[in-house]
Amino acid sequence: MSWRELRHSAGLMLLAAAVFVGAAQNAALAQDPRLTTLGEKATAALEKGETIAALDLLGEASDIVWREGPLAFRKALAVSSAEGFGDYVPRPDDRYRPGETMRVYAEPVAFSYVPQDGAYLVAMDVDLTISNLTGQVIAEGSKVFSVKTTVTAPKREFNVVLSCPVPALQAGN
Repeated sequence: MSWRELRHSAGLMLLAAAVFVGAAQNAALAQDPRLTTLGEKATAALEKGETIAALDLLGEASDIVWREGPLAFRKALAVSSAEGFGDYVPRPDDRYRPGETMRVYAEPVAFSYVPQDGAYLVAMDVDLTISNLTGQVIAEGSKVFSVKTTVTAPKREFNVVLSCPVPALQAGN
């Protein structure tokens, strides 16, 4: 690998650095009796052949996890291009040259919606940290990306594409 190239794993660090996974929050939610009850009711409904009722009950459980769980990403990968949810071309290699645009496609989950003028605002700020293989921070920035969009109704099929030119860095990994 040339000293002028970056591995895409460093690029994906921008996403990993932006996410705090609350292990304690997940553990508490996993013990939530509402989820157990809804799961049991869904099982009973399915045993009676009530598919729609079972799906509705599981939907209620999913709503609880969405509202109360920490922000996470169902998918996050380096891409050559992305046109919309699930419509992307994965990057064919793992190297970037200074000045080349790094693109990360991500599908966030468990984010919040803010009601606004009869619609819903989704807003996320993303920090960027580039580190070397030993964890030494080479470059970083606060709120490098700001995602703000309005949707007419809360939706779960949501994606963002973060793009950033690769900075000129000193030789190394």
